[in-house]
Amino acid sequence: MITFVTFHIDTNRDTANKITHLGRKIGRWKHDRFRNDYNYTGLLDLLFRSAEIFHPNCGKVILTNEQTDLSGLTVDFARYNYEIASDSLMRDRLSAQLDYLASDRSTSNLVFVDSDMLINQNLDVIFEAQYSLGLTYDPNPNLSDMPINGGLFFIPFDRKDSAYAFLKKASAIYDGKLSNFAAWWGDQYALIQTIGPASFQNRSSEQLNQDGVEIALFSCEYYNFKPPNHVTAVAVRFRDKAIFHFNGNRKRFMPLFWETHLAPKEQQTLTSYYRSTRNRVLLGFSKSHSATAAFLRDKLSRIGGFLHALIR
Repeated sequence: MITFVTFHIDTNRDTANKITHLGRKIGRWKHDRFRNDYNYTGLLDLLFRSAEIFHPNCGKVILTNEQTDLSGLTVDFARYNYEIASDSLMRDRLSAQLDYLASDRSTSNLVFVDSDMLINQNLDVIFEAQYSLGLTYDPNPNLSDMPINGGLFFIPFDRKDSAYAFLKKASAIYDGKLSNFAAWWGDQYALIQTIGPASFQNRSSEQLNQDGVEIALFSCEYYNFKPPNHVTAVAVRFRDKAIFHFNGNRKRFMPLFWETHLAPKEQQTLTSYYRSTRNRVLLGFSKSHSATAAFLRDKLSRIGGFLHALIR
């Protein structure tokens, strides 16, 4: 069994502006900005529903605070409230993850996931290897200073204590050296510093031993995949990708990807198959084929109306 554990709190515009300012100050963002106006409960719902497609009996947990409204979710989940401040969002997320990990004595494997992810495959195979903590890394050289993603951890049920020990060291580094990044990015800096940049860069395999803790490394190309940031990319199924990450302004495409590729698996209805086919056909045409796309849109809309009438 797998339990999917995610994190979310409601934030305000002031927090969004502070994180945006930090990103531009350190050169991480030039034109991007942190947005808190997405329908996050809707994204959380899609995350958990995608997990249920491939793991029907999975556990679902949200780490949050008392002030956050999660009433919009349609799936059953367990809520854990912690003291989380918007000014120290990532720092407090790591603390909440540690607290949850310390308290969890179940025999369920754990997957800590970001709220803007979709599960695209069964993940049981990930837990067949022997390790204490699975991390995903981005081979992009522009991220060489923080290649480890802080939003996705794989923890086998019988190695939780070892995983906790490693993450506790990362937390200590966060507190001691990275307080300026309490709101954002600090966890990712702390993770690579805990592993050791030289150990990571000079590794001979995708498994490292850090003070007795076996760390498995999984490429973001497959297990934390960021799809191309344009709407026509939604037409592509990307069947070989296990987990999608709609980070940044990719979030706007997450519901559309769900409707196009995963909703038919969940619902298995004529309407869901129609919407999937409509999206894949229309998104497969570039702007240079606008006339053809308009023609197909008209025909598919007529078919859609017929299907709705037939279903009723």
